[in-house]
Amino acid sequence: MTSVQGLNSQFLHSQHWPVVDLYQTAPGGATAWHPQETMREPPQREGISVFDISNSRAFFQDNQIALSQDLTELKRSYGFPPDDSVATFLADHRSVSTVLLAAIPHLRDHFGADNIFNLEVSTDDDDSKTLYAVAVWRDTVPSAALALENFLEDWWLDHMTAAVADLAFTYEIS
Repeated sequence: MTSVQGLNSQFLHSQHWPVVDLYQTAPGGATAWHPQETMREPPQREGISVFDISNSRAFFQDNQIALSQDLTELKRSYGFPPDDSVATFLADHRSVSTVLLAAIPHLRDHFGADNIFNLEVSTDDDDSKTLYAVAVWRDTVPSAALALENFLEDWWLDHMTAAVADLAFTYEIS
């Protein structure tokens, strides 16, 4: 084995890569190549490729555009608080905005077409967050409770999933 082959072998062993000896020293000191043996595969790279990074960036940008469009559409039907708590919640729970948009016609059927619906985020002691869609009701408590019960029975219970478990519907008497 030549000194270069020895250094290469030492380097490969220090890196814990499998070594395939393709050289064989014949009697008299001649080194011969054995093409019938296969070459070892190069080590596989770990981590993210440039392709993955660009796809991730495109996915993130598409997600941001969709969130912005959802927020614009939701603001046509719901009242938002002055802070960004609802927008942050919706960014963290992407499926909730779709359900809120789908709920509007059903909320209006049960609470009235001219009723106001607000979105509010509540944070519990354990830092878990819940988004409330609040119907602002201008009538009696029993009529608000009946409207909410009918909405829940007619629509919400059929559309409630684990993905929107942090969304609740309620009313507020004004």
